[in-house]
Amino acid sequence: MKITETVLSIPPYISVAWSDILSLRVEMRPFGHSLIVELKTGSQVEVPNLDNGTLDKIFAAHATTLETKKNSLIGPLPNIEMMLPLFGSAMGHNPDQKETPPLPSPMLEKISNMAKEFLSDEASSIKPPEEGCNCPHCQITRAILTQENPVVEEEEVSNEELKFRTWDIQKEEERLYKVTNPLDVAESYHVFLGEPLGCSCGQKHCEHLQAVLRS
Repeated sequence: MKITETVLSIPPYISVAWSDILSLRVEMRPFGHSLIVELKTGSQVEVPNLDNGTLDKIFAAHATTLETKKNSLIGPLPNIEMMLPLFGSAMGHNPDQKETPPLPSPMLEKISNMAKEFLSDEASSIKPPEEGCNCPHCQITRAILTQENPVVEEEEVSNEELKFRTWDIQKEEERLYKVTNPLDVAESYHVFLGEPLGCSCGQKHCEHLQAVLRS
């Protein structure tokens, strides 16, 4: 048996990392009690007849793992004395503080992560910040919502790039044009817009002639 801050191993029932465990509980059975280990995969493992001392050790290790995970998400808070007043002012929108200078990025990230941790599933129902307001409340909610819905920058495409290029057209002489396939430069024709109107491909009203007329 091995019970550490990273691994729970109770042969022959289970050997798994704490990161793969969703929850623990004890259930009574006719023969005594059993530890029920619920995994993130959705399956459950039942370990019977563990003594109270072992159960205490398992639950303590699990609690330590959860606390460590929570602290890693939050991290050390920069300048805690500076942050404490912000919690009071960040509870609601305050138009009197709309000119508040931007909060430092590391501090804003820490506070928004803490808020998301406490709000849990309610983070999606946060009221959007007031447009043009920079009060602490609006700064924090704006940071939370930005993390929930990151902005994806769209690549701009010029009008020229949107045009479907079928033929490259080059004027060689008065009323004489060279029409070339951009995908195969060996395929080229000469179009004459005089008398008689025609193309070196030998066909009347061909696509090469139409391409020159459209250009």
